[in-house]
Amino acid sequence: MSNDKDDKTPIASSEETSPVTKLGDDNHVITTKGFSGPVPPPDMLHEYENVLPGAAERIFILAEKNQSASEKITYGVISNDKEKIRYSFIVSIVSLIVPFAPAAISMYLGQNPFLSGGLGIIGAIILILLPKIGARPEVDSSTE
Repeated sequence: MSNDKDDKTPIASSEETSPVTKLGDDNHVITTKGFSGPVPPPDMLHEYENVLPGAAERIFILAEKNQSASEKITYGVISNDKEKIRYSFIVSIVSLIVPFAPAAISMYLGQNPFLSGGLGIIGAIILILLPKIGARPEVDSSTE
């Protein structure tokens, strides 16, 4: 027949156990449990289920909804980036063709060389300034 005071075997979790501390005649073990990720480990799920029947299923449903929302956000960011890249490509092609095509046609037809050169220079200036015009203003992170 054993009583609780004579039983010196500590009960501890397999997660993380701190050293045994001696306080008088009793041994004490401090145990902490933790997990990372959307779903707790099976033993912890079982404990939730014991406290509230159906809790484990609710935890899984919550984790699935969280994952689905995260995937939707990621998909939205990726598709937004694709649209920005496509728009930038079209704008750069148009800004390249619009000023240089008349300059090339003017040179081919033997028109005024100043007209051809002027159109070419305007096209070069547009190509240089276009990224600066369309760029977002930089945010100074030191003031935030």
